[in-house]
Amino acid sequence: MTTQELITLLEDFIHLPGENEVVEFKKAQNGFDTLKLGEYFSALSNEANLSQKESAWLLFGIHDKTHAILGSSYKPTRPSLDALKREIAEGTNYGITFTEIHEIMYQGKRVLIDQKTAYSNNKGFEDSYYCDLILKALTEHGTLTKKEIIELLWNKLPDVLDDDQKYYKVGNLLTKLKKQDKIENISKGIHSDWLLKKG
Repeated sequence: MTTQELITLLEDFIHLPGENEVVEFKKAQNGFDTLKLGEYFSALSNEANLSQKESAWLLFGIHDKTHAILGSSYKPTRPSLDALKREIAEGTNYGITFTEIHEIMYQGKRVLIDQKTAYSNNKGFEDSYYCDLILKALTEHGTLTKKEIIELLWNKLPDVLDDDQKYYKVGNLLTKLKKQDKIENISKGIHSDWLLKKG
């Protein structure tokens, strides 16, 4: 993206009435906890894919309530920003990280625009993304068979998994949600019915 395109994008964001599922602002004037950054990254990535948005954005140097331009000295050099991308990749499933970290000057202050674009099927999402899809589908439909859940997730699972691994992955996700007391099943096998656990 060109500098002018980034400025236009930034102006669109700061004129939003507030943050949303794919745009978040952080002051980060002097620093920001890398672990928290990884958590925000995963959450934004999941929300972008659930909402079928092309990109998610995390902006540093902007007040999260007023959207005032504060400026940020976080990771002040390009090598340090590139190193940050590697740190995030090491902390997420399948090495997913920001597509790019854009650095611009706006109103005489440095702003970082962290971009995560569309997911690649060669990689994968955090388990929380797949679990959210299952819970959302059960909320909408009431009950789903395991076969229907497999069909829901199949094309979203990474291409590096073979068919057996995909079946195993879906089974693990259902087991995980069941252990968390979020869902329950009322029969067995591929045609078993799954629903949200009440109470």
